[in-house]
Amino acid sequence: MSSADRLELHHLDHDHAALGTALDELERNLGRLVTAEDFDHLDAIAHLIKHEVTQHFPREEALVATVLGEDSLLLRHIARDHDVLGAEARDFFDLAERIRTEVLVDRAEVVDAAAALLRGLRRHLRMEEAELVPALRARIDPPPPG
Repeated sequence: MSSADRLELHHLDHDHAALGTALDELERNLGRLVTAEDFDHLDAIAHLIKHEVTQHFPREEALVATVLGEDSLLLRHIARDHDVLGAEARDFFDLAERIRTEVLVDRAEVVDAAAALLRGLRRHLRMEEAELVPALRARIDPPPPG
């Protein structure tokens, strides 16, 4: 495979490590959305999710298509998961926007939506680390024969 593919895999590894760290922090502080008007925390969650949906997911799908092929079962599985997470993200963004515009929103609804989305991202990350990254690595940097 090309050095560009290796570089993309490196970016994917970096994004996954950063996502894991961010999820740890955001999940640890999720209760702050219930106990205080913490728009900074809400914005941090929104920023992370926006990056995943608009930047990471498309780059990841492009790399999988290039390395494993457009008709790869793994690509279809990843893309379907990305679509589900994208829909959950849009629901969360709608709630966050309502809060920012001071529309009355049940805090528990916001926390539940954020928690579900963060859990979905965590599950997705685990699946990618267990299935996707090894498949890409085997094609991009195969072990030497012998």
